[in-house]
This record gives sequence, C-alpha cells and structure tokens, in this order.
Amino acid sequence: TDAQVAAASDTVVATTSELSAGQTYTAQPDPTGTDQDISITIAALEPDTGTITCGIFGRMTDTENYYAVRILPNGHTSDSVELFKYENDSATSLGSYDATLAVGTVIKLEIRDAYKKVFVDGVERISSTNNDLTDAGTWGIFWGYFDALGGHIQQDWELDNFMAAVPATQAIK
Repeated sequence: TDAQVAAASDTVVATTSELSAGQTYTAQPDPTGTDQDISITIAALEPDTGTITCGIFGRMTDTENYYAVRILPNGHTSDSVELFKYENDSATSLGSYDATLAVGTVIKLEIRDAYKKVFVDGVERISSTNNDLTDAGTWGIFWGYFDALGGHIQQDWELDNFMAAVPATQAIK
C-alpha cells in the first residue's frame, strides 16, 4: 500500500481504501535537532464520519515512540485534531480540538523541549508541556492506521504543502 503524488493537483494521496490499514512515510533528511516544525495543508476532505485518519508526526525514534497529530473527518464523534504521545507501544492523548476542517486548512505541529503545540490555521489550539520523548528521531506524514492511534485508510484525504523543518532559532548540528 503506497501513497502517490497526484500530478493534476500536486497533492499526496492514499492509493487504497482498507479497514485497519495505513501508510506512514518519513521525510528525509532526518531532523538535525529536537526542535521541529511539521505541517500540512488539507487539499481534499474525507467525506465519511468514520475513523478515517491522516496526520503528521515528529521525534519518531521507532514505531513505538513519537509525537503525532491525528486528523479525523468533520462529523466524527471525537475531536477532529488531537495531539498524541506514543511511548513504548501506548498512546496518550495530550489534548484535542474540534476544528471544522476545510480545503486549505493548515495543521502544524511545533515540538520544543518545553512544549508541544498544535496550530490550526495559525492559531494555537492544543498545548502540552510533555517532554518524555527527547531524541530527534525522524518526522513524517501518515494515512489510516498508525499503531494505537487506530483508523482506516481511504483515498479521499489529500494533503499538500508538507513541510518539516528545524526552526531557525536552533543551531544546526
């Protein structure tokens, strides 16, 4: 199961629709520091109200340790944007916000030692001081099932403008 870049729209899309399946991609090069900014723009919405997820992650040292923002469709019974810490194969919610997502919505995960923040269209909506995961690891994007965050993959979500950067305030090592 792979994602692809849709040539007509230059967006990244899932290539399958499956229950309890997912796609996870890390971006290269790996971050040079532990402070990380990861963001995407929603280019097409998932019309279903089921647990059909996509999102971004950072400080991933392996598939059992990372911070992630899970995005759910509008109308789902859970909030549409949620920050998780996934540590030692166990997911902990660090906060959530029920945004009304639209084409053009920008979701950003800002990771610092003192805090983890999630911005929706430039406005801080979730904040946590958790710093249990301290290695730089890697960063990336996902669709569908992502370890204990659960979910299903569908071809409707389209994500654009993926960005992963070490902020300019941190020295490059």
